[in-house]
Amino acid sequence: MSFSVDRAKVKLAALVPTQQSIQTTSQWIMFHYREAPTIVDLWVKEITSQPNKLTLFYLANDIVQLSRKDPRNAGFTEGFKKVLPQVLQQINPGADRPKFLKVLQVWKDRNIYPSDYVNKLMSLVGEQPAQTLAQHKTHQTEPAAYQKCPSELIEAALQYDHLRQISSATSTKFASLSETYQSTLKAENLPEPHILVGQLEGLVKGSEALETSIKNQTELREKLIDSLQSLIQVQRDWINLDKTKLEKLESMKNSAQQRKTEIESTLNNDDDDEELPTYKGNEDDEDVPGYSNGDEAPSYGNGDEAQDDDVPTYETPSDFISSFAAESKRPAPEDAEKPSAKRQEIPVNVDLNALLSKLQ
Repeated sequence: MSFSVDRAKVKLAALVPTQQSIQTTSQWIMFHYREAPTIVDLWVKEITSQPNKLTLFYLANDIVQLSRKDPRNAGFTEGFKKVLPQVLQQINPGADRPKFLKVLQVWKDRNIYPSDYVNKLMSLVGEQPAQTLAQHKTHQTEPAAYQKCPSELIEAALQYDHLRQISSATSTKFASLSETYQSTLKAENLPEPHILVGQLEGLVKGSEALETSIKNQTELREKLIDSLQSLIQVQRDWINLDKTKLEKLESMKNSAQQRKTEIESTLNNDDDDEELPTYKGNEDDEDVPGYSNGDEAPSYGNGDEAQDDDVPTYETPSDFISSFAAESKRPAPEDAEKPSAKRQEIPVNVDLNALLSKLQ
């Protein structure tokens, strides 16, 4: 497996933030330990120009930790030691600052580099070296704005950000590979055959690597589409539920309005009912009916103005008593009903003098 700068660029450009991708790339790089200075320079160009800075920093971490086990890889340890202060001073970790600090703390704890050197790197990242790893974890767990979002949205956002980084890397690699293709096959003066074969071999391998990266990118896009469609379906289900609630509310509102109208109609009918007749009377006797000025009170006089022949008239109280006594002595008609056996006839004893005194 020969080394080429283009091949190394493809490896760095196709790097994704997964353990498998980082380990595979670091193993390929350490296999070409003789090219350590060139690879470190390419790494510096990538991390200072590409958005996937944290992933490239994880790659450097994997390389320097594995290199201490093999003296042949000392070129990587020393090479990264020279460029790390410059790199960390140029880049802005932003929200990934706690993750950078965590890696540096591991270097300090495992003596990957001297403590003074690591403290300098930590200060360049933006954290005081005196702070402990526990404090770094505290900063890392501080709630960010995106953490208020549902987990589904966070996952989709992370997938999108990852895709954006990969897409940028593959676009850069595709442009570089196209330029290499033009300069190799379309040039007027071709190099020696054995040199051309080597260039073509690098072009083929670079195309294969880029093809794999683009296929992985396509799969990630399909996963992102599935995640977004799932989110869309959830929102559609909520819309259907909201429609059901609106229908129920409309039914409740109409029922309440109808009942309200019925009650108001009943109250209005009660207000329109005719007033009961009132009677005027003396304050001492409210049971005696009175008559308004427009009504004529019935009179019982000497009989000249009587309108009903059946109503007897009496000029004096003595006439009334005489008539009453005569009526009481009149025999009952033959066809009159006999009194019930259970009823006892109560004799009427009339005290005429007492009655006359009351009528006078």
